[in-house]
Amino acid sequence: MKIAFIGDSYCAHYKNKNNHWPGIVANKLNAEIIQTGFEGRPFYTAMQSFFKKMIDADIVICCVTQPFRLHNRHNIPITPAWIRQMKAMRFECPSVGPDKYYDIEIPAKKVSTIAKAAHLYYTEICDEQEGYFSNISRISYFDNLLKKNNKKVIWFPCFDDSFLWSSNWSEFSNTEYYIPVSGPSANISLYTIERARFILSNPSVKEKDIDVMIANTDTDSNHFPIKENNILAEIVLNIIETDNFNPHEIKMENYFKVLK
Repeated sequence: MKIAFIGDSYCAHYKNKNNHWPGIVANKLNAEIIQTGFEGRPFYTAMQSFFKKMIDADIVICCVTQPFRLHNRHNIPITPAWIRQMKAMRFECPSVGPDKYYDIEIPAKKVSTIAKAAHLYYTEICDEQEGYFSNISRISYFDNLLKKNNKKVIWFPCFDDSFLWSSNWSEFSNTEYYIPVSGPSANISLYTIERARFILSNPSVKEKDIDVMIANTDTDSNHFPIKENNILAEIVLNIIETDNFNPHEIKMENYFKVLK
């Protein structure tokens, strides 16, 4: 059996088969992992990498990231959070690569130029509604392609807006969120689970500070400690072992007590 994890940092780590949910799943099924997530990069990057492997994949697990990550030829993980970090550094950015994030060596001056250009894009050019629509366009294309090729698929939104329709188009879809047709999909985002766990552990933290603190203190494997990694693996294994790949809602609150 060959499994592909299509997504971002929520499914990027797998080598420790006791701590990482993709590794736990693969170890339990004696399966080969042919792709894992790309940290900080858009869903398009994961899709693009998967196309030439699609024929080999028996199981496809999609962890769909947020809409506004910028695909770029340098493979820099350009996100709004990365731009905030670069801005805080006054765009005095260090050189990068080559490593697991970047395909080529990029000198500091070039990184600074890219960061400034990306900042101008987000502040002066970006059309939020187009971003949502383009995101769903890619997801729905990929979803229908997987269905057409009879792939067994499981879907997880990583963020609350991963499946969010543009408000300009939601009236035509009769739902606020896109619902995958190739397999079951979670009803609650992985970040919501991470956030709920953080709030439970830090009840005195102010609401406005939560997201920043999570970004600055998150050192867990795929953003979850061992317990949550095991729960995610349990969800996936239940679907695979029962061969329950018909499209349906995965009720995450039935698995993660922190949501209650």
